[in-house]
Amino acid sequence: MSRRDLQTRPGAIAAAAVLVWTITALGQQPFKSGTDVVTVPVTVTNRSGTERIRDLTAVDFRLFENGDEQRVSVFNRERRPISLCITLDSSFSMTAPQQALAAAAVTRMLEGLEPDDEVSLVVFAGGSQYLLGYTPLKAFDGKRRRLKIETTNRNFRVRHRDSYVAEK
Repeated sequence: MSRRDLQTRPGAIAAAAVLVWTITALGQQPFKSGTDVVTVPVTVTNRSGTERIRDLTAVDFRLFENGDEQRVSVFNRERRPISLCITLDSSFSMTAPQQALAAAAVTRMLEGLEPDDEVSLVVFAGGSQYLLGYTPLKAFDGKRRRLKIETTNRNFRVRHRDSYVAEK
């Protein structure tokens, strides 16, 4: 053993001792956590689902947790953007009519989003692939109604106006 080893070893032993003491001390203190406010995002529409109802107040809602009614302590009508990932099945378990129905449903869902929302589309059949990575709808001129999901021969496509922006 060299003289250098003897000089550095006491420092390493002291550091290890401090580390072991710290881990032991931390391990004896229980971790405690709690939640005082829970955010519950809500969208309310008319019976047909075609229009949002925006003039509601806290008294229009009843909130339950495990069957117990909870007090609504904070109420905010501010809309927050959402990030939505939609998966589409392009496997052989889906018939052409089923895929067309899924494409139409996604197109309809996109119509209900706002320009500051973002969407991602994933296609799977054995494995998965991004059809469209997370993209804010405002990237499509803010015209979500111009986005359409189509299907042909087990492939899905995203059409914007007259061109396809993604296809798998």
